[in-house]
Amino acid sequence: MISSYPVFNPVFSFEDADRDFELAFSATKVGQSLVASYNLQSDVHLYIYAPVAQEATVLQTQLPTIVTLTKGCKTARVVQDTKELPTGCSSAIATHTVTVYALVQPVVDFNIEILKPTKRPRLSSDKPQTEYEEMKTSDVHLINEYKVSFFDRIFFALQGLLMPQRQTKKNPLELPGNMVAS
Repeated sequence: MISSYPVFNPVFSFEDADRDFELAFSATKVGQSLVASYNLQSDVHLYIYAPVAQEATVLQTQLPTIVTLTKGCKTARVVQDTKELPTGCSSAIATHTVTVYALVQPVVDFNIEILKPTKRPRLSSDKPQTEYEEMKTSDVHLINEYKVSFFDRIFFALQGLLMPQRQTKKNPLELPGNMVAS
């Protein structure tokens, strides 16, 4: 027996359920990504900020799923006010209204992380430009000089082509000789 080709049936279309699933799945993926980016292995606490009541209700019903699918997650809470969030959280945006926060303060000290880019040890490759110029071989000097002179010639040639037009202010549509652009 041959079955008929499946066709769309609006009776089986559940747009609200699909939207709710996408919201919960998006929050789960963002939570997983946030946990992985800080290499949190255990004792993970997620806070999902959802100011819209309908989204908060959907996420509240899906908290066990979010906790189960996020590695090392102990708890997850839905908050509707940012004042309920503890200090020391890192965040990532799930949707235009939902933000996921992970408590990273016990693992990451933000004061040290902020200072890291300013306190960089000087590497041996961080030599001043003058030292680099002295270390270059004569072949490199010759190649660099050739490139500079080549680009200077191109620049002067292009400048010579463009300058006469700027000085005489010719009509840009005017063609050489007796030809006229239409």
